[in-house]
Amino acid sequence: MKIAIDSIIDQHRLLALQALLADPAIYQDGLVTAGTAAADVKQNQQADANHLEVRGALRTLQQLLLQHTVFQSAARPAGFARLMFNRFGPGMAYGLHNDGAVIDGKRTDLSFTLFLSAPDSYDGGELVLHDVSGSATIKLAAGSLMLYPAGCLHEVKSVTRGERLALVGWLQSRVRCPSQREVLFNLESVLAGIAETEDNRNQRLQLQQVRGALLRMWMD
Repeated sequence: MKIAIDSIIDQHRLLALQALLADPAIYQDGLVTAGTAAADVKQNQQADANHLEVRGALRTLQQLLLQHTVFQSAARPAGFARLMFNRFGPGMAYGLHNDGAVIDGKRTDLSFTLFLSAPDSYDGGELVLHDVSGSATIKLAAGSLMLYPAGCLHEVKSVTRGERLALVGWLQSRVRCPSQREVLFNLESVLAGIAETEDNRNQRLQLQQVRGALLRMWMD
């Protein structure tokens, strides 16, 4: 399941992040974390996670994601493998690749990209996801997030103007099976659409009972 989630972060926090990530001194070559295969196709920069302000921003965003209802429903996170900020300037790209099955000792079920630059501030830099259904080209508003399977082949197209800033991350889900996560997400969406009124009380209770039974069967 691939899902775009709008406005993950508010404008005040977004502006603060953009100011932090405007400092060229915080970046290192993206090859620092590239695997053997990725090293041939990766051309970007990433913020040094040991930098005090960067580390604080990553910690804040991790907590924000854990508290976000839609992100929680879609991902069922058991824990994050890694989060990092990256930057693509003119001429930078990340060719076709897939993400590691294990990062920092955690199984990676899902990957995500939180776009931090306004889409009209740069040209190129689209995230392109490839699977059996075809290719999807994605360039979201600043503050919006794309969640997708970690095993999905993907790439970031070359930036030709401006700069593309983003938070990228990987997580292990409490529900390992993608189709089961999708069933649970759809069920949560149905529940959210049923008003909490006395007339709907029994219907909501029955759906909550079904959700509970599925969670007991499917959660690690």
